[in-house]
Amino acid sequence: MEAATSKQRFASKFTWLVIAMGWGVCLFSVYQLTQRSLARFDLTLVIVAFLTAAIGSRVAVASF
Repeated sequence: MEAATSKQRFASKFTWLVIAMGWGVCLFSVYQLTQRSLARFDLTLVIVAFLTAAIGSRVAVASF
């Protein structure tokens, strides 16, 4: 029983590590976006982002 608890603790710490790294990458990306390429936003990016979100959510729902 102790081995299962140890694995759960490791999994929990690993999960929080991945979440923290994800936040770090997101914050870095936002920082880089505001520093370098915010002026390059146009309609093409908006369309690609919308299609990605729309199609990606449908694929995710259909696969479960």
